[in-house]
Amino acid sequence: MDASVRQRIQQVLLRVCQHEVARAYFNEPVDLGMYPEYTSIVETPMDFGTIRRKLSQNAYPAVANVLHDARLIFSNCRAFNDPTSDIMADCRRLEAHFKSLWV
Repeated sequence: MDASVRQRIQQVLLRVCQHEVARAYFNEPVDLGMYPEYTSIVETPMDFGTIRRKLSQNAYPAVANVLHDARLIFSNCRAFNDPTSDIMADCRRLEAHFKSLWV
């Protein structure tokens, strides 16, 4: 991935990670001590901190791979949480914020 593209993605991710919902739920891996059943429901856990670390380590060959992992955060949230829960409302809000920045 081109360095200028990587830098632009890093800027987008920084803005996403600063969002109050991301800070509360999505910047670090899910705490398996609190939610031991998480990995039986979610096959591939993902969070924005992991994405940022992988990006800084040049672990993404293409932009599509970064986008895949970001989408995985939101699909994991939908898989694990009740659709009517507060965290799902927050997830939808953060996903909309992410999409608005990703353009």
